Amino acid sequence: MPTNPKYLQRLTDQLETVQADDLMPEAGRKILRANFISLLEHEAQLTGDDPVHHLHQMRVATRRLRSALRVLDSYYEPKVLRPLVRMLKLTARLLGDVRDLDVMIDNLNAYRAAGTPEQQAALQPILDGLAARRATAREELFDWLESGDYRRFVKKMTAFLLEKGAGSRPPATEATPYQVRHVVPVIFHQHLAHVRAYDALLPAQQPELLHALRIEFKRLRYVLSFFSDVLGTPAADFIDEVKTVQDYLGKLNDSIVAAQRLAQESATSPAHQPVLNDYRALLEQAAQAQIAGFPEVWAHFNKRGVQRKFSDALLVIR
Repeated sequence: MPTNPKYLQRLTDQLETVQADDLMPEAGRKILRANFISLLEHEAQLTGDDPVHHLHQMRVATRRLRSALRVLDSYYEPKVLRPLVRMLKLTARLLGDVRDLDVMIDNLNAYRAAGTPEQQAALQPILDGLAARRATAREELFDWLESGDYRRFVKKMTAFLLEKGAGSRPPATEATPYQVRHVVPVIFHQHLAHVRAYDALLPAQQPELLHALRIEFKRLRYVLSFFSDVLGTPAADFIDEVKTVQDYLGKLNDSIVAAQRLAQESATSPAHQPVLNDYRALLEQAAQAQIAGFPEVWAHFNKRGVQRKFSDALLVIR
């Protein structure tokens, strides 16, 4: 299986850290290169001892790549990026289909293990059905990863990441901000602003609103990590604060999504409704507790001391 190792080796040989005086297209190429290496490394381990872990990490790599391209798209020609983004999106969808079933099966197994013998017996056919669906999803994923289209995508992405200047848009004028040290502080502030803008909306605390906020926190964390080479150690503390909120909202989202999927399972499996409804009620209860506890998490993130960590990180850039 997976990708020809020559591409992975060529990319690894060209791995570089981002510098404050890098031009943005080349800094972007370094960021994308590191995350594409991660994708290929975990792809190569999908048939190894811990496929669930490597599939999850491969999915994370696709998310980070797509997030980086969203931040950097104005520095590259659309005709160059468009086909790469399309292939990443397809790969991410297939990985997500498997990963979502992995999580659902693991959580349901944990719930089953704590149940009565009757509950365990009632849940086994449901788990068998989910396992069959996961096997189909994995087969579709592996078919894609072994396809000619995916191989051509890896080859094209590798060429784009290794050729300096490939697909780059030049600055509009000589005075256009184009170096990392000039551009990145603005990008950071924009992403933080998208997070802080929820302050006036959060008293309502609808799940949909908190889900959207989780996405903004994820994008803030990603962009900080992309340029962590020029931020130094002061950024690490702030990234930890962002990760804490993102993880909290991620657990909430997992509970809500699992409850919704169980409702769908109940609708298609009437015989299993009682045991599924019990589990769904437990998930909904957990989600409500997480929603109730979020104001405290949000208040902590907005404290002056936490926000000062962000300011201190920016001061390192020269």
